[in-house]
Amino acid sequence: RASGGLPRKPKLAPELANETGGLQVLWDRRHYADSEVPPSHSVKVKLVASEDYAKDGPRAATSALLVVRASAHGVRVPASETGSVAGQLLTGRAYVAMLACVNSVGAGAYSDPSAEATAVARRAASSRPRAEP
Repeated sequence: RASGGLPRKPKLAPELANETGGLQVLWDRRHYADSEVPPSHSVKVKLVASEDYAKDGPRAATSALLVVRASAHGVRVPASETGSVAGQLLTGRAYVAMLACVNSVGAGAYSDPSAEATAVARRAASSRPRAEP
């Protein structure tokens, strides 16, 4: 590969896990190569509803798209009952995640999709009375 180009496609799919109030997308250093020139400094995280991905593959409509520091190794994606806020997932819906490395030239190709995971609702506030001091 010639130096100075777009990052390579990540070799590993990210991990996707249920997280209270949404989903957690995780990756490790093997997803991007520090030896690339120029090096990857960010990761583009794309979440797609599982049924949309099964039907349309990589061209499926994006449910959430985030760009974070590559060294973060993970990002939490919020969910709600309505999904009315841009970038918010719908609770109870299954999603897959893909990663693309980003360097000063641009974004490379997305990884293969993760295993699916279902966005989890936020826990209700506790109704226990607080102790008086």
